[in-house]
Amino acid sequence: MNPSKEIARLLKAANRDLADWHADPLIIKIHSQQPTEELEKYVSGSPGYVAVKVKVGSLLKWSFAAYELSALVDKHDSSFLTQAAKYALWSGLMAEPSARIGRAGPLLKNHAAFFLALQIICGWKNRALALGDALVEGLDTGLLDLRINDRHDAGSLYPHFWFLIQLFRAGKGESFIDMTPYSHPENMAPYDQVLADWKTTDLVKVKQWVEDMAEHHLRETDDSDQDAVNEFDDPRFKLFPYEILAFLRIREWAGLENPASFDHPLMMNQPLAYLPPLAELPLPDPETPLLDRVLVRYKQEWPDLRIPAGL
Repeated sequence: MNPSKEIARLLKAANRDLADWHADPLIIKIHSQQPTEELEKYVSGSPGYVAVKVKVGSLLKWSFAAYELSALVDKHDSSFLTQAAKYALWSGLMAEPSARIGRAGPLLKNHAAFFLALQIICGWKNRALALGDALVEGLDTGLLDLRINDRHDAGSLYPHFWFLIQLFRAGKGESFIDMTPYSHPENMAPYDQVLADWKTTDLVKVKQWVEDMAEHHLRETDDSDQDAVNEFDDPRFKLFPYEILAFLRIREWAGLENPASFDHPLMMNQPLAYLPPLAELPLPDPETPLLDRVLVRYKQEWPDLRIPAGL
């Protein structure tokens, strides 16, 4: 695979597919209009079941697609990015109380990693701490359900999930999680070498790690085999190296310098590899009046909903 040609192909496909997706009347109805209408019913107390977390997840998908579209035309509208990040935060945290008592299935590991990475990329430390702590605790609950058992080996998929969880722990000054009791990948390359020395001041080493992770990310975008599970074959994630951006941000939070540029095509001249500058952080909290009202009612139904500090 020629990385430059593959990135060019993915960019062409993304420009076409995202524009079509975001303008499709059926998609607009499913991911924008209906979720909004259903959540309005929920906050008004109308009778009938509303899958609140699913509807918030739809708005997340809609907002993130809007961000990707803006980035592809070099606008990088941070309001769409922060909207997506806020919906992602609550998609994760709202799943925790019901999962804890066995009334909900586990989060997909790549979604959990994406949710956490968005908080980190936006510079939202308290939100990253709340969600990251929920995910760590969720290894042992229904939120992620990764204790070794004979029902599944879900933890062996998506090594970047474990990379971000371990990096999150290290970034807050805590030891790595012992993965032995959990379903986990046997091979953590290329992330294992990064975790082993993530605080290095050797920028040549950091640059090489980013190149290695970018190559891994690009390789894992292949969706040609419908029976295979690749880490980044979700269309949202193909050109958005969120695991790499989160790594660079966590280094910044630790007061470490990062290379000024990278040579891999995924990280070079590719608008979705954009990391908001440190001087702009934290990105402003977006106005989400409907979500805010949803949370008021959700807290009444689930008093143990985890709330990030400062909110």
